[in-house]
Amino acid sequence: MRNLIRQVLREDVNVSGLKKYITGIFESQVKRGEIPHIPVMDLKRKKLYNEINAELIDVWYIEFVGSQDKAKDNFFKSIETVTEKDVRELGYRVHPQDSYTIEIPWIEFDETTKLIIFGFAIKDCSLMTDRGLMTYQELLDDQDDQFWVDVTDWLRAEIEVYVRDKAQYFGFGFRNYDTESVWSD
Repeated sequence: MRNLIRQVLREDVNVSGLKKYITGIFESQVKRGEIPHIPVMDLKRKKLYNEINAELIDVWYIEFVGSQDKAKDNFFKSIETVTEKDVRELGYRVHPQDSYTIEIPWIEFDETTKLIIFGFAIKDCSLMTDRGLMTYQELLDDQDDQFWVDVTDWLRAEIEVYVRDKAQYFGFGFRNYDTESVWSD
């Protein structure tokens, strides 16, 4: 019995220490003028982000920002414009010569189907293809419609993965959600 009580007390101290640490991160982000977010990659590297802690951290994030609606607003602000640099920062490989700016003008959350749906508009891009480096205008002007579809579908898929993974940074518990983009030109 004593061992059980000690274990519970140790776990409580660890959880409260973790909460204080995480809350301090959010406060530092706000002081630097950043949108507060969960530093998922950093916490994983420090072995502080596992399935149990992730759920607790999600709750603490929602508490910190004040509501799930505010967390959704923060998430949307963080993805309104996505560039290849943003995708690289999340740890994805992007061809060194690729550059793009994607606008996400709206987003919806369907909690019944566990789906994040968002608008997708290519504002500018230069992508390395098997035909060489091509701008968005060159892709549009290309006579091969299927080539344009293949390239833009690939880019949309990349951004869908980025949006899904970025949602983890805003305390939704959307780790098991899927994403779907809709053309929004």
